[in-house]
Amino acid sequence: MTKSFALSEFIPHFADDCLTKLLSSYRSLDNIYNNAGFSTGLNSPMKRNFVNIIICSLLLVLLQTSELFSQDSVTVQWKSSDNQEKTVCGQVLADYELDNGDRLLSVEDSFGQIHCFRQHEIISVTKNEEPFKKATSQEMISLLSEEFGASFKTLTTEHFVIVYNTSEGYAAWCGKLFEMIYDSFERYQKKRNLDLKATDIPLVAVLFSNKKELMNYAAQDGFDASSIVAYFHRMNNRMILYDLSEEESKISESAPKSRSYRQIEQILSRPQAAYNVATIVHEATHQITFNRNMILRSGPFPLWLSEGTSMYFETPDKNASNGWSSRGSGKPNILRLKLLIEYFAMRPIEPIQNVIREEKFMNHVDYSYAVSWALFYYLNAKKPKQLVQYINLVRQKSPFSVYSPQERLDDFEAVFGNDWKKFYKDFIRFFEKLQKY
Repeated sequence: MTKSFALSEFIPHFADDCLTKLLSSYRSLDNIYNNAGFSTGLNSPMKRNFVNIIICSLLLVLLQTSELFSQDSVTVQWKSSDNQEKTVCGQVLADYELDNGDRLLSVEDSFGQIHCFRQHEIISVTKNEEPFKKATSQEMISLLSEEFGASFKTLTTEHFVIVYNTSEGYAAWCGKLFEMIYDSFERYQKKRNLDLKATDIPLVAVLFSNKKELMNYAAQDGFDASSIVAYFHRMNNRMILYDLSEEESKISESAPKSRSYRQIEQILSRPQAAYNVATIVHEATHQITFNRNMILRSGPFPLWLSEGTSMYFETPDKNASNGWSSRGSGKPNILRLKLLIEYFAMRPIEPIQNVIREEKFMNHVDYSYAVSWALFYYLNAKKPKQLVQYINLVRQKSPFSVYSPQERLDDFEAVFGNDWKKFYKDFIRFFEKLQKY
C-alpha cells in the first residue's frame, strides 16, 4: 500500500519532488541515461523526454497500487479501544503506509470531524456509491441536540451553530462576536488576494456555563484546560469556551444564566476582561483560518503562521462595546510587543529561525508566541505579496505528511530569502520604530 491522494493533488507534488531529486543528482541521472545507450547532454530534448518517461512510469506504478484516493466517499467499520464496533462515513483525506508497515487512514465525516485509524482498528473499508456531502445547519443542530441533551439550546448565525447551556444573552453576545471576527478575516483575505474557499460547513461553538464543565469536556478531548478559557480542537472542528461573565459574578447582581445581552456586554467590555475576550477571538480565528483553508486543518502547517495570524486578529479594542472590534485587527498587540522586546534584549540565538522550525512550542513558550506575532505582523506590513506566496506554498502540503524542521525553514527561505543578517536588521528597526508610538 502506498500514499493515496486525488490526482489533482498528487501529481504536482510528486512531480516536483521527483524533478528536484533527479536534477540534483546529475551524475546518477547521467549514468542511468548513458547505460540506456544515449550520449547527448542533459539539456537535450531526447534526454528531457527520457526524464519525463521515468517520472510518468513511477506515477503509474504508484497510482495503480493505491487503494483509496483523497475525496473518495467511504464507510469505515472499526473497533474502538474498548472493543466496540463502530461505523464512520466520510471522505478520505489520506491513506498512508507508515515506515513501520502500519496503515494510517484518515477520514473527514459530514460534520467536519476528522477520524484517524490504524490497521489493527480497521474491520473494513467500503467505497460508497453516493457522493460525499457536508452537513447542513439543521443536520448539525440535530447532531448537537442529541449529543448534549435537553439542557442545551442552539443558536444559528450566518456561519456558526452555537450549542449552549449559558444565558441566551451570552450566546447572543458570542454569536455577534464570532460573525464580527469572520467578517474581519474576510476583508483581510480579500485585501491580500488570498482567494480562500468559503466555509462549506457550519462552524460549531460549544458554550458551557462554567469553567468546571469546560474542564470536564476538555478531559474527553485529552488535555488539561485548567489554565485556559477557550480552545479550538482541530480534529473535531469545534471551538469550546465557557461563560466569561461567570468570573464577574461577585460584581454583578444578576445570576449568570439570567443575564441579558446588554448586561453581558457591559461586563465583558471592562478593561480587566480584555485578555479573556482576546483569547476567544484568538480561538475563533483559528477555527476560521483552518476552515477557510488558509492553514491546513489536516496538517502539516507552520505553527508560527497559525499562531501569528490569530494574534494579529486578537488585539483588544478597549473602546469597543464588547471588548473587541475589527478596528483592533492589525494594530500592534501591546502584550506581544512587550514580550518581544524583553526576549530580544536577552540576545537569543536565531530566535526567528527557531520559531519557524518548530512544530510545537516547547521552550520559552510566551516568547515563541511573541516572535510568531511579530513575524506575521512585520511580513504583513513590509512584505505582503511575499507573505501571500508563502501562505499559498505551505497550504499545498499533503494531509498528515511529515514536515521536518529543515523543510519548514527551507520553505520560508524559498520565498523570503536567506540573507538573515539583513532580515534581522530590518525586522529590529521596524519594531524599534513601532515601540515609539
